[in-house]
Formats: sequence, structure tokens, C-alpha cells
Amino acid sequence: MNYNFKKDLIEGQKGEEIVSQFLQEKGFEIIHFNDDNKYDILTSYNNKEFKWEVKTDDKHQSGNLCIELSSYGRKSNIFTTEADYYVNYFLTIEQLWIIKVDKLKQLMKDIVNNDIHRIVNGGDNNQMELLLFNRYKYQSHFKVIKLK
Repeated sequence: MNYNFKKDLIEGQKGEEIVSQFLQEKGFEIIHFNDDNKYDILTSYNNKEFKWEVKTDDKHQSGNLCIELSSYGRKSNIFTTEADYYVNYFLTIEQLWIIKVDKLKQLMKDIVNNDIHRIVNGGDNNQMELLLFNRYKYQSHFKVIKLK
């Protein structure tokens, strides 16, 4: 499979826009979009700020959730993010899977230590290390929202 960074970037930006529209519909004010590894969207709700990490996935058919662990030997942003919430947007089925970042980190540890999972290489020149696990098995840990 050929990796297409430009396509992924466009899909990622589309995912951030979809998530921001959803958040606005729920009463969040969008303060700004961020372009570094700290978070993707900064919002305000009831005078409190919330940071959101957004990942867009167009490969829902596998039934897996994919979390990037590292890229080119450096820990990925799931370990360095300042976000409060992690949102996985499944593009083709228009679903949002939302979880608090600290809860996701604990879930990842539990999965790696105790359950069936795969760690694979992918992305740009296969330089990304990815954790794959059955998302339906862990669906109860997420707030799952069907858009439209």
C-alpha cells in the first residue's frame, strides 16, 4: 500500500473541521486550531477550556482502532499531547469515538499488557509504529456518536 501524506493531511483537516462543527453544535466555542503536537482544537465551554486531539481514520472495515505509538523513532503525540480528549473520527461511517486522553493511555497499557493486539509498522516509509486493537471490544470505554 502506498502512503499518501498529502491525502492524509487533507482528510485529517476535514476530520478536525467535522469535530469542531460537532463541538459547536454541543455548545463549545472554538478558540483556535493548533498546528503542533500539543493538541488540535482548543475550545471553551462554560468558561472552561478544553483541548482536543483529533485523528481521522478511513479504514473502519478492519474493526480496529489504530493509535500511533511512534514515528521515526520518536514517541508520538498520544504520549506528549496536552489534550484533554482524544477523538477518532471514522470518515466513511461518520462516527466519532471520544475518550479522555488519560483514560485512553490507561486503556492502551491494559490492552498491551493483558489482551490481544498487534503492533505494526505503517505510514510514511513504514516509519510509524501503530497499536491496533479491536475497537468493538472496548467500545464501552468511548462515547460513540453517529453523525447525521
